[in-house]
Amino acid sequence: MINARSRINQLKQDAYDAPQQLKKLNQIHAGRLEFRSQLEHEVGELGVQIQGLNVIEINELETGRQNAQKRIQEVSQQIGSRQLAIGSYQKQKKVLEKELASIAAQNTVSAALWFRKQLLERAGLFIAGLLETYEEEARSSIEDEITRILEEVAHRPYKCKIESNFSIDLTFADGRSVPRSGGENQLLSLLFIGALIQFAGSRMNETRFILKPGTIAPLILDAPFGQLDPYYQRDVAFHIPKLTHQVVLLVSSSQGNEGVLKALEPFVGAEYVLVSENRENMGNRGVTELTLNGTSYVTSLFEQPKTMTRIERIR
Repeated sequence: MINARSRINQLKQDAYDAPQQLKKLNQIHAGRLEFRSQLEHEVGELGVQIQGLNVIEINELETGRQNAQKRIQEVSQQIGSRQLAIGSYQKQKKVLEKELASIAAQNTVSAALWFRKQLLERAGLFIAGLLETYEEEARSSIEDEITRILEEVAHRPYKCKIESNFSIDLTFADGRSVPRSGGENQLLSLLFIGALIQFAGSRMNETRFILKPGTIAPLILDAPFGQLDPYYQRDVAFHIPKLTHQVVLLVSSSQGNEGVLKALEPFVGAEYVLVSENRENMGNRGVTELTLNGTSYVTSLFEQPKTMTRIERIR
């Protein structure tokens, strides 16, 4: 009887807890479905990329990869032997420096020269350390600015990583490198150039040791949106004007779509069209027109005095 009552109480408790447990399981299930959907989307993208691959080209690339790997191993061995040699030369250098210091101390002139040499070497090390610190600050600042913009425009939670040699990498939040498409490469290049100019402008009033103050520079971009999808084009167009005091964009009619023009509208100070003038007859060629803000502009003229491109301000 006691066991039965205990079992009943346990069942009542289980029944009471069941809705919360069900809710928690549903949340876990929803998360798993979302993750599966993301993986299916990535598989679909990879499938499209694979369909366009050439099998012969893949084999050639694999052969190239193996050869490169073999060459890397050879170079690594050479580096190892060079490092051993460097270690040996450094030991010899220390011995010779001690002998030189001993000899220099025996003469007033040579002692003064030795002191100046030591002073210059220490000054060089000091300046090199300062430059390394300034370089790290610059890299970190530009990296943070690019990551900030990526958080607003990127389709996924990407981060920017700038290596010590200033090569730029796009990573996921966990640090894994992102296999970049042409559009993502262009996006990263645009943001790096813009962030670099913004950093230079932020240093206008800097008076730090050995560094010159920054400068305000215009950002001039030719066909900046070519490989970006329409959503990236619109979002990047909205952020680029905020990176510096003056931006000059050269865009074609395909890049200057409605979304891009709308994003740029609050920042536009002047607008121009490029008109192609030709000496030749028009022949069977059609009239080339560009429509902006409801107004059409002829962008290709024939039977003109000179063959040239004319810049015409329209606003």
